[in-house]
Amino acid sequence: MDALLQIPKRIPVVVALTHVRVKGFANGMKRLLIAAILAMALVLFESPSRFADAAVVSSLSLLDLTIVAVAVLSLVFIKGKWEWKGPAVLALAIGGVTAYHGAIGGNWAQLGFGYVDLVAPIILGGILGATLPRLLPFRVLLWGLVGAGSLMAAQAVFLATMPTSWSARLGLQVFWSSGASRGYSPIGGPNVTAAFIAMVVPIALYLATSDKRGIWSWLSLPSLFAGLLSTLTRGAWISALVGVVAWAACMRPKTNWKTNLVLLVASSLPGLLLISSPLMVKDAAAAAVAAKELSTSAPIPSSQPSEVVISPAMTRVGSTSADEFSVSDRLHSWKAALNLIKENPVAGTGPNTVMAVSYHDVKLSGRTLMHVHSTYLQLGLMLGLPVAIGMIAFGVWVLVRPLVRGTQVLAPETVALSISLVVAAANWTTDYFLWYPRYGVIFWTLFFIVYADGSRRIFTETE
Repeated sequence: MDALLQIPKRIPVVVALTHVRVKGFANGMKRLLIAAILAMALVLFESPSRFADAAVVSSLSLLDLTIVAVAVLSLVFIKGKWEWKGPAVLALAIGGVTAYHGAIGGNWAQLGFGYVDLVAPIILGGILGATLPRLLPFRVLLWGLVGAGSLMAAQAVFLATMPTSWSARLGLQVFWSSGASRGYSPIGGPNVTAAFIAMVVPIALYLATSDKRGIWSWLSLPSLFAGLLSTLTRGAWISALVGVVAWAACMRPKTNWKTNLVLLVASSLPGLLLISSPLMVKDAAAAAVAAKELSTSAPIPSSQPSEVVISPAMTRVGSTSADEFSVSDRLHSWKAALNLIKENPVAGTGPNTVMAVSYHDVKLSGRTLMHVHSTYLQLGLMLGLPVAIGMIAFGVWVLVRPLVRGTQVLAPETVALSISLVVAAANWTTDYFLWYPRYGVIFWTLFFIVYADGSRRIFTETE
């Protein structure tokens, strides 16, 4: 009987048809996965939150369904070994703390934040981080990030300079800063938009100085810098500068450094001119108050924004002091967070006990505290010092290792992506973005790409 069953396998036509069928299925799966990833990227980067976050099936949103579909297809597509231990350990640690607080507090619905906004992006990021390098060339991924960042930057500039009457008619939110409107994009408000654009800057610089199509990357930099500056997010400005310095130190571009410096300065000029002009000023009265507080020589403006002399740059940079609200609020939050960490050093306060439904007002033991404005303090406060320190140490190991090893051991694309994540880590000092699911999925996907690629190449090198 067995011999009869083996006969069809020996017939060349049957073997050929089986091969075509299997190969055709694999190609079809690959195309389906690529289409799903493109749809996910569109929802992640460009779909307004009122559409992307609206419930479609039960409490699942369009964004949730898109990401889960890509994750399921990715698991079917992945073949062979993939680096799952890092995502699994992080997810189990955070899930364990969440379960502990759910058990002792009895409020599982509130603590669902730990699973939805922290654990889920880590798991999905681990799956996507293993899939994308198998599916797309590394440079295609980097060019895709630069394209997405450039589009978001252009949107930020447009929204920052849009007349308030247009914003009102379109139902768009306006983010104010001393009478000037701040740029943002569908991915989130000014701070989140600036965080992502800042991450893209070192990638664009790497492509500009290493790719034969680098001219297109140089052309994207004015848009990136203008969008970044239009958000008026000072923490992201400093983080992007960290990325530029790290790129120059670690990537060692082959082109002349003087030429690169001139091109960098030229690329930043449109953005500097934008925030030094009154184009972003919308509220003349508020701008007049800012001018008076800064003791500038700007005359009191009339009701026409076009006549306002003071610039957003002067307002935002000149007002930086311990007394300014944005700064004083952070100092107050950090001090309060440190006190709460001292009270709950081991297990923390739980993933959602430090955030109300608004995700901003923290109410614990009768105290009200804005969200901590620091990822590191937020992790320590929510998860306890052992888990938070473990997460940070793992992150440092993953990101610093490619920078130390350099392009002689690792693919230069991995080093460039690692620098991008170092920019994110620098930005985390003054803000907390991991409670944005969109940002979380993007960050953890890029993080686990570096983790997986670095592990494979270093393992091969040591052997």
